[in-house]
Amino acid sequence: MLSCPGQTDAGPWEWEDQPEGEDCGPGCKQITFSNKVRLASWDVWDDRLAFVDDETRRLWLVDMAEGKQLKVPAVNPELAPEPPLITNGFYGPSLFEDQLLHGWWTSFNVPLTQRQIVLNSTPTVLKVMADWGGIDNDLYENQFVYFRHNSITGEKDLCIGDVENPCEVNVLLASLQYGGAASRIWKNTLVWVQGKSASSDIQGFDQANESFAEITSDEYYQIHPRLHERRVVYQDLRFGDNNPQGNWNHSAVFLYDLDTQQTTQIAGGDWIACNPDVHGDIVVWTDYRASNDPNNGYDFSGVEIWGYNLATQTEFQVTNIPGRAKAMPRVWGGYVYVDMAKPGGNAIYRFDLPAEAR
Repeated sequence: MLSCPGQTDAGPWEWEDQPEGEDCGPGCKQITFSNKVRLASWDVWDDRLAFVDDETRRLWLVDMAEGKQLKVPAVNPELAPEPPLITNGFYGPSLFEDQLLHGWWTSFNVPLTQRQIVLNSTPTVLKVMADWGGIDNDLYENQFVYFRHNSITGEKDLCIGDVENPCEVNVLLASLQYGGAASRIWKNTLVWVQGKSASSDIQGFDQANESFAEITSDEYYQIHPRLHERRVVYQDLRFGDNNPQGNWNHSAVFLYDLDTQQTTQIAGGDWIACNPDVHGDIVVWTDYRASNDPNNGYDFSGVEIWGYNLATQTEFQVTNIPGRAKAMPRVWGGYVYVDMAKPGGNAIYRFDLPAEAR
């Protein structure tokens, strides 16, 4: 049963100046300064970046325009210890303008408590939405989407909520037997991964006309969708061993246009292309073509970030720093954000889009 604790004050909100960071070459800037960023647990909106420190499980917010950063206050400071007690903490941040949605869990309570929290990133008021088992959340304007997980049956419900009425969630799909993941929302459009017995598909929903869309429907695994406006990019394993837990050999990046209902292969197939993102006409992804073994997901020798301009039909290379693992690129405006290895861990770096991409 959902509980809605309402609003609470948390603090202090202590912005601090960011360090200068690594000299990573022309057009590159280091954005985060923890030793390790939790994989796939970060998000970008305009000049804001939010990420989870994987060593402390605490959430950080970065104002890139001002060169400032802060550790986001915990709603329950007594349940947010620093290492080595990191069995609880933040997860899954999603940004929309000045709002930040994230999850919170703690194993200090019985049963396990998981909360979704929306905050305005400058005042001290946080709205604790509910004690859900919510995962894979996303936020747009006042709407948020997430999968509510039943830890006993393993089933998941795809839910849509309203920030103003957080306890009145709408269950769009109930009791998915094979689960779901990676729910995304942009304006009236939702996309997500929907599991099947031996594969998974990318599905969509248009709230304006209350219609579902089968973006993919076959015997292969399609994973990691990202959405901007009416364009969906995703990773397709049809050309390899079709194993989402494997090394993704021959993984390819595809784009689906919800308006034209056309599917286009963007990259990969002969080598691994994975973890795509899209913003406007620009698609970016992690690319293994220059690795010693380009179909081995664990060979980072030549992994770089590549992109494609849909308007000019031009492919381009974003990074050129061999030997450093790179993952989960995000594109926004004139920049590409990359989770890249550094000595002792990893960090988020910002790269300028090359001239041929503009």
